[in-house]
Amino acid sequence: MASLLKWSRGLLSRSPLPPLRFPATGFETISKTELLEEENYQESKTGSYCAVEIGDVYASNKYQILGKLGFGSTSTVWLARNLHDRGYAALKIFKRDYDDTCKNELRIHDSIEKANPSHPGHGHIRTAAAGKIFCIAIQAAVSL
Repeated sequence: MASLLKWSRGLLSRSPLPPLRFPATGFETISKTELLEEENYQESKTGSYCAVEIGDVYASNKYQILGKLGFGSTSTVWLARNLHDRGYAALKIFKRDYDDTCKNELRIHDSIEKANPSHPGHGHIRTAAAGKIFCIAIQAAVSL
């Protein structure tokens, strides 16, 4: 009986999705000399913002970047596909030289993550650090 249960669990679990391959042609491109959004900030010119491109995969091959959601003075936010659970998340990627504002936000997310695990929102907060770039992954509440 135990082996039958183990076998049936194997049928229900799915392996991670392979990253999508995006086309390199078939659309209009913008000149690399034309600055967009946060590229107009001085911090972008000094390399403070993490260079993120659609199709990039982060966090041990877990999240693939699908598109940019927005930017601000401390970070950029990207829509990502979770290759492991087939869901979606918003990845907030902080600048390399993050300031006290970013540190405070990271502390808040850390406090929430360590809070009551039975709280309905507890499972939606994740933090990750990779070198000098800090990233918060917030799971989408609904599937796209």
